Amino acid sequence: MDIKSNYKSSNTKQQTITRKNEKTVKADEPKAGKTLPNDGVKISPDAKDDKNLNSDGLAGFEKGLNSVAGQDKIVENKEVNTIAKSPDEKENKYDDFIIKASENYNIDPNLLKAMIKKESEFNPNKKSGAGARGLLQLMPKTAKSLGVKKPFDPEQSINGGAKYISQLLNKYDGNLEKSLAGYNAGPGNVSKYGGVPPFKETRDYVEKVTGYYNDYKMMASGR
Repeated sequence: MDIKSNYKSSNTKQQTITRKNEKTVKADEPKAGKTLPNDGVKISPDAKDDKNLNSDGLAGFEKGLNSVAGQDKIVENKEVNTIAKSPDEKENKYDDFIIKASENYNIDPNLLKAMIKKESEFNPNKKSGAGARGLLQLMPKTAKSLGVKKPFDPEQSINGGAKYISQLLNKYDGNLEKSLAGYNAGPGNVSKYGGVPPFKETRDYVEKVTGYYNDYKMMASGR
């Protein structure tokens, strides 16, 4: 799945995004000679053991993603969306920070919102067993590389997560599945396996975030 967006703001209450069918050059594109952090955001130790995986499992996962996403490419979709307003007010608490970060890094705010829902259920104080912290569950090494000094601060976490997923979308030419997989398992694993790594945790992450993302887009468009 490819995704590119050109975010535009109209006022503080109504924010819109327009996806164009042309590649967008990100302001935070990594400089030559530098690599993205490879520790990812969070991955359990057993996720690195792929001995029990088989092609049927991967095929089923890919089929599930296509079913959830509804289409393989949305780069040419020119639909204009507002950021989703959830009936659960907890999910709207950080919309201002999400919108600001989306503008800064030219990504869909509904994607960020979907990632936060999966990562922390909008709990800014969440800390995983692996050490990931905050709304977007940044690992210490990743947070440091992104300039996040206070990972439990909602604005810093959202800004750092937006910067990271923006770098990944740029790295993978807008491919959402690879970018989400890189966010969860690290770019090194995406490169190693030539796509979404065959880790149950990562496959679940990509599928769930994609599903939440589609839900938020439908909610934002009033459907």
